[in-house]
Amino acid sequence: MIKKSICIIDDDPTNVLITKALLNLIDSQGFMLTYSDGKEAYDGLMNLCKNDEALPEVYFLDINMPIWDGWDFLDEVAKLNSQKPVSIFVLSSSNNPEDAARALTYNNVKGYLVKPVTLEVLKKEFDQI
Repeated sequence: MIKKSICIIDDDPTNVLITKALLNLIDSQGFMLTYSDGKEAYDGLMNLCKNDEALPEVYFLDINMPIWDGWDFLDEVAKLNSQKPVSIFVLSSSNNPEDAARALTYNNVKGYLVKPVTLEVLKKEFDQI
């Protein structure tokens, strides 16, 4: 069993519920944070940093969200000098190859997954981190 702390950033409650359920099947030991947009996530993570709390190790990030979309979040996270490496998986309904190529230009992005994601796909991605 993999023990990773996880952050899900997605504005669709149904997608969050499904992603959490699948992740619980492969990673029931780690903690999970959820945020509904990139700005909320960034602010929440910065608060964790200010309080010397651990940041999640793995992120599942939607691209199309209100306030800050996934691109905004990736741009801001790329500016941080984190001591701890993180793995970000873009989890999007877009199957546009340009979105996938753009996402993979970010150093922390380890994969681009198209919704709906399956348990097998998540297991495969977790095996690589």
